[in-house]
Amino acid sequence: DFDKLCVSCRDDDSDYCPRSAHEGGWLGYYIGKNTALKDLTLYANPLDGFSDDAIELFCMGVNSNRSIRKISFSHMDLSGRFFQSLRPCFENNQNLSKLVVSHCRFGAGSARQLSLALEGSIGSLKCIVLRRNEMGTGEQLVEIINALSAHPQLEKIQFSTMNIGRHECTALADLLRVTFSELRTLSLYNNGIDDEGVDALAGALVKCN
Repeated sequence: DFDKLCVSCRDDDSDYCPRSAHEGGWLGYYIGKNTALKDLTLYANPLDGFSDDAIELFCMGVNSNRSIRKISFSHMDLSGRFFQSLRPCFENNQNLSKLVVSHCRFGAGSARQLSLALEGSIGSLKCIVLRRNEMGTGEQLVEIINALSAHPQLEKIQFSTMNIGRHECTALADLLRVTFSELRTLSLYNNGIDDEGVDALAGALVKCN
């Protein structure tokens, strides 16, 4: 019946805190073996200080899981090969329907790695939420938006407090015109969208039923 897990750097009653790379590897192994887990959250760099090999071992376990429906990254430093290591999770788990990335810092290449994971996935996502993340350039978010073309079945997109401007709006508008047929919710609050961005979105939304 164990269906929800938060892996954190905090020693808290509601979270699990791996105290060593060895323990983190076993945690990944048993996440992979679990068939009831639906919701996995990684909070506040729980693998901080682990070697790349130890992080890879943890990710291998997560990649073996087929029951996770929602995976969340919160207050994380997403530098290194993190999303690259988790690509099989996106590519092989047909139950994965929700991705949340919140209050995270994208290091060099991280946005590209997430884009590749989304492009290579099996198209099961129904909801993607990106909020209050730090990215180096607007082009990184545009790359992620373009990768969503692999997910025409998306029902909800939320990009809030992501410094979205006209380029991101144009990329979204292109997808709204030709890709998303199931979209029910588009949330873009607390961004710097100017008149040109509004025009681009409006031109696509008038054709969206």
